[in-house]
Amino acid sequence: MGKLFQNKAFILGFLSGILIFIGTQFYDSMPESEGITFHAIVRIGFPFDYIETGGNPTYTKTLWFGLFADILIALIFSFVVGLIFKFIGLKIVSRRSPLK
Repeated sequence: MGKLFQNKAFILGFLSGILIFIGTQFYDSMPESEGITFHAIVRIGFPFDYIETGGNPTYTKTLWFGLFADILIALIFSFVVGLIFKFIGLKIVSRRSPLK
């Protein structure tokens, strides 16, 4: 497994997966102006909610299960994207190398 994290294609894929997941979290946290009332409770997180905020009086609550589940899913997703990048990188390198 140590050699896997030394592969440049895997690292590029892993970091790409993390950035994609951070982007979806950021997009999900953008406020929606339609249909939100003063007393509305807004839940933030994708695919699991990890923050619950709003209401009257205003409060913010961290949903720990959702936070840990999102982190685990982000790591698994990034690992799979890294493996895909490594596989594609090996295919490209094997096409360029001459046959022996």
